[in-house]
Amino acid sequence: MAVTKNFMLEIGVEELPAKLLAPITNHIKDSILNLLAESGIEHGDTNIAYTPRRLFIEIASLSAGSSDTELEIKGPPANIALKDGKPTQAALGFAAKNNTDSSKLFERDGYVYAKVLQRGVSSSELLETNLARIIAEVPGERFMRWADGSLKFSRPVLWIVALLGSDLLKINLEGLESSNISYGHRFLAPEAFKVKDAKQYISELAKRGIVLEASERKDLVRAKCAEIAKSLQAEIPIAEDLLDEIVNLVENPEPILCDFDPKFLEIPAQVLITVMAKHQRYFPVLRDGILMPYFVAVSNNPLKQARANIKAGNEKVIIPRFKDAEFFVQEDAKTTLQERLSKLEKINFQAGNMLQKSKRIEKIAAYLLEELKANYAGNPTKTNDENLAEAKQITAIKQAALLAKADLTTHLVFEFTELQGEIGGVYAAKQELGEIVAAAIGEHYKPRFAGDELPSNIGAKLISIADRLDTLVCFFAAGKTPKGSTDPFALRRQANGLLEIVLHSHLIINLNSLIDYAANLAEAEFGAGKTITKSRGSGENKKTTEQPEFDWNYARSELKEFLRQRLPSIFEIFHKDTVINKAILEAVDPLSDLNSRHMMTHLMYKLRDSSAYPSLVEAITRVMNIADRNAGTEVKQDKFSTHYESVLYQELANLDKMLSKPTLYDELFAAEELVKLAAPIKNFFDNVLVNDPDPEIKTNRHALVNYGASLFGRICAWGLLSSSLRAREADAIMASM
Repeated sequence: MAVTKNFMLEIGVEELPAKLLAPITNHIKDSILNLLAESGIEHGDTNIAYTPRRLFIEIASLSAGSSDTELEIKGPPANIALKDGKPTQAALGFAAKNNTDSSKLFERDGYVYAKVLQRGVSSSELLETNLARIIAEVPGERFMRWADGSLKFSRPVLWIVALLGSDLLKINLEGLESSNISYGHRFLAPEAFKVKDAKQYISELAKRGIVLEASERKDLVRAKCAEIAKSLQAEIPIAEDLLDEIVNLVENPEPILCDFDPKFLEIPAQVLITVMAKHQRYFPVLRDGILMPYFVAVSNNPLKQARANIKAGNEKVIIPRFKDAEFFVQEDAKTTLQERLSKLEKINFQAGNMLQKSKRIEKIAAYLLEELKANYAGNPTKTNDENLAEAKQITAIKQAALLAKADLTTHLVFEFTELQGEIGGVYAAKQELGEIVAAAIGEHYKPRFAGDELPSNIGAKLISIADRLDTLVCFFAAGKTPKGSTDPFALRRQANGLLEIVLHSHLIINLNSLIDYAANLAEAEFGAGKTITKSRGSGENKKTTEQPEFDWNYARSELKEFLRQRLPSIFEIFHKDTVINKAILEAVDPLSDLNSRHMMTHLMYKLRDSSAYPSLVEAITRVMNIADRNAGTEVKQDKFSTHYESVLYQELANLDKMLSKPTLYDELFAAEELVKLAAPIKNFFDNVLVNDPDPEIKTNRHALVNYGASLFGRICAWGLLSSSLRAREADAIMASM
């Protein structure tokens, strides 16, 4: 059995920024693995870990090296390399290039080949030769230089440990020699220690106060925060993104409870929490959802004698931040949201300014209110006090729509941009504009990102839809659409949020009509805009074209298609069967009534779980394949000559009635109603000749088939389901062989 050894690399650095630890470590690991693969050197599992002061990579069971390998190198075509059986200049050059004699070349498949012996390389030699280069070539931004060398790295490199088994690999990084010396925690055990191998290294780090694994540091923070919360009979919400950052700022996390003057609680809680989390990286402390005058700072120094100073220092630095916020709140209070509307004229938007956009948002929200009010009473997502037939609520939602962007002119939002919307909601409540207005403004930016919660009230939902739709329409009209992986204006996120709200809030809206309405509003306001001159090429090849600033017809058509393309991923969030999703979305235009497609998805998922599903899909697919879409669907019952025709027609007529009902918030019919059709369809095809010699009977039977196809086509694209079932059957057969 070949001898293998574990390889380990530790790069000791001055404290790296938290966000760079994983990318740098992974890049170095991947570069090493690529190097080994190219050299044919086998190895076992790979492990990485990192702290602010060290990057660690371990590769288990690394073979001693690669063996000599005989390679066959393909050369030029034989008709060029050989003439009368003798090598030409092309063959001689090919042989010389590969360090072989031309007499050893051989012909195969119309080409000449050379056999070349590729010498193996030892793992230690390969790593010693390349590790310094790999470290020096790490990509990034804001590099640093130090001492007199030209090496660039995100922070100065202080030491390097590189071992193969217990053997030291000799690396020279701009004069910094590798060694078997590492260092412990800066405060707990800063002394140097000798590293024998990877296993001993990890053990020694633990003894010297280093928690090497980020996951372990997270567990420590969670556990200690839970203890603090229990002692206060409170809760400490831990945001994952903040936790990820904090554990990469420390090597041994020590959460410390700090407090602040309760007078600062007069500042909106969202502001204080943002200051703590975003600016100081503290965890807030809540009791029953209400902010308490405490926060938790995570220190890198677990020594008890340092705790008092650390606590006092963190409590001191938070005060100026809170005082700034307090000043902003006091200044903002001097102007109401209504008074701030005029200031929105000074904030530019893609089309016009934010005041103009606010007025369009108000009109789109009003349009939505009118569209929804007839059926919203039974909506399963509505709260008990929501009533779109009540004039007072309609007025409040329109007011919220107009004022939704007013907080963009406040000092607080200027300083804490991530609080836009939330601050508007807080100020609306303070100005006694009403709970509906405050809640609608406060949540209208949700969802802010994939996986974020949706707005909890109908006002915020409608304003969010109106805001996103207006943004999409205006950017599409200006030709600023997402292309490939580039999406500088986050339009995909805007579209996804819009669709998620409509879909999961069961809003019965014709999105095609809504897009047309929004585009008509903006077109009426801006027209084609100014003429833009664009140039392509240079010199004699330079061409210039003139085009309008806005193309609203383009916006209408392209935005609709853009939303259709986003729908499969939105459906997949809660409905994981991509085949059924695709079949549902391709049957009819989903934008005309997304809610009905959603309800049909529920129906088809229940049907999929039925034992009759395969036979039903087969039967309906047969109908779809035989149907002639260009022929009529007018069925004459007096032309039926068999019982099977009458039975099938009655079942189809029953399905027609069910499909013709408006889709609200439940499936149009039970899955069993569709299952019942499998037998009549099968009996019809087994016992009835569709192409009857009598032309009138033949026409009528084709009309019956077409009638069924027209109904089934309103449910989903059955051919996709049939193809999927056949593929599964084929896979099952292959798996059993």
